[in-house]
Amino acid sequence: MKIRLTESQYSRLLKEDDKDFLDGMVNFKTIGNKVNLAIAKLFIMMQREGKFIPNLDYLKLSNPIHSSSFRDIVKYIILMLSVENSEAILLAHNYISFLRDKIVIASEKNDPNLLVGEPLQFFGKYKYPITYYWTGYINGTTSGDLECYATDDDDFTKKIDDGFYDVIADTGDYVDYEMSDVDWEPNDDYTFDTIESDNIDLDEITIDI
Repeated sequence: MKIRLTESQYSRLLKEDDKDFLDGMVNFKTIGNKVNLAIAKLFIMMQREGKFIPNLDYLKLSNPIHSSSFRDIVKYIILMLSVENSEAILLAHNYISFLRDKIVIASEKNDPNLLVGEPLQFFGKYKYPITYYWTGYINGTTSGDLECYATDDDDFTKKIDDGFYDVIADTGDYVDYEMSDVDWEPNDDYTFDTIESDNIDLDEITIDI
C-alpha cells in the first residue's frame, strides 16, 4: 500500500504524537503506535537472552534488511509475534535504536510494564518518483571485406582459418538495423546525477507499507 504525504504530514511524522502515525493515514494490521504488553515482553526476552547485539549500521543503508544483524532480528520478531514484514522492521528499529535505553532498564528490572505505552518511532520505506535513465545499443549490419595478403587461394584460405586477416567495413554502405534489437542497459551514473541536481518536492513523497 502506498500513502502520499503532504509537506505538513511529512513534518508531523518526524515528531512523537499520541495519535496514530500520520493521524491515522499509516495503519499497520497487527501493531499500533505504542508498545503493547506482547511487544514489551518480547523486547525484554530478546534483551535478556543476549542473542541479538544492537548494531546501528542499518541506519546508514538504503534498505536495513541488507544488514545481517538487523535481518536476524526482523525474522525473530516475525516468528514470535506473527506480524507483517513492515511491522517487524519498525519494531526492530525501535528495539535497536529508539527504545534501547528503556528496554535495558525494563530488562534489568524484569518489568515489561515499564515499556507498555511507550510511543513507537515510525520507520518505513519512503518513495519518491524520479526519471530513470537507460542507454540503448543497437546492432546493425553493412557490407564489408575480409582482407589479407597471400600467395595463392590456398594460402589465402589457410590464413583465414588461422585468423590472420583484417576486416574492413564499407563506410559508405547503409547500416541495416532493427529497433526491436535495441540492447538496453541502465545508466545509473546519469540517473544519480539528475537526482542530485533536483530539489525534492515533499508533496511527492510516499510511504510504502
